[in-house]
Amino acid sequence: MSKPSKTANAIGTLGIVFFSLGAIAGPLLTSLITIHLDNWLFWVNFRVIFVVGSGLWFGIGIGFLVKYNPLLLSFFGCALGVLLSINPVLDLINGPVLGQTLDFSTAQLRGLNNTGSGTRIEGELSFIDSEGELRSISPMGLQANNMEEMLNICPSGEIIVLIHLDILLKTSCK
Repeated sequence: MSKPSKTANAIGTLGIVFFSLGAIAGPLLTSLITIHLDNWLFWVNFRVIFVVGSGLWFGIGIGFLVKYNPLLLSFFGCALGVLLSINPVLDLINGPVLGQTLDFSTAQLRGLNNTGSGTRIEGELSFIDSEGELRSISPMGLQANNMEEMLNICPSGEIIVLIHLDILLKTSCK
């Protein structure tokens, strides 16, 4: 088997770099941005397209590096991207869930093993969905802060959430 050309090496390396960025930055797209009912569809779609697109580049890049069919490996890369984006894909398929708030809490936690200098916030929201089933979400970081702010204004009432991404989109008081 002959060595890949410089162009194939460049394409392969870019594919691996793009995939690494997509796998890391994809979840940040829905974790570090304030997502509400009016913009959730854009950000969740953007995350899925970003990660699946990086998977496509990964498959093409690996195909060029190993001198195998890049088209076939691009399908594998896309499937890998969808697998890494399964939670946002499920929220896109099922859509937001309407519910009634039961209980919520947030907690400030120390870093890893309680030795880190930073703190992180985690939240827990229990609610009854429109079908009467008891559900809960556990947002972390910015999404937990947003949940706390929204529920401090309106602690009991109707809520709209993305179950798989643990995001509270909207609250409305009774």
